[in-house]
Amino acid sequence: RVAGREGFQLLDPFFGGRRIGYEELRDRLRAFYAAGGGPAGTNLQRALPQALQTTSSLGILTRILGNLLAVYRERESHEQALATVELILVLSPDIAEHIRIRGLLYEQLECFSSALTDFQRYLMLAPAADPAAEVREHLQHLERVTTTLH
Repeated sequence: RVAGREGFQLLDPFFGGRRIGYEELRDRLRAFYAAGGGPAGTNLQRALPQALQTTSSLGILTRILGNLLAVYRERESHEQALATVELILVLSPDIAEHIRIRGLLYEQLECFSSALTDFQRYLMLAPAADPAAEVREHLQHLERVTTTLH
């Protein structure tokens, strides 16, 4: 959704920014969630308000980078994933989940000191989040590894 001369417009970013109507958006979202096999009605009620929000340039860029990050992680392209998450953190430096992901990437690339720093920061930002217990395990492992290396 973007502001235009005639008010707000819905644009399809996947087809050259073509204007679409509310009904088409709703139908696309319904088909998307139905294809995933999940409860389409519940997801649609949650997704529709988000799809109708105006998106800033920062939001668009963050979404693109998030999509790239997912692709690179799926392909296990750790260096490219790390470069991408670094860009995301330049835009939004205090998002705990991206700090955790960067820590995991550093760990996979054997940059243990940087991984330790990120995992510690993650726990400061999100000590009660679901992945916190797993991050604590990574932290303990890395502390043992770095102690052995010194």
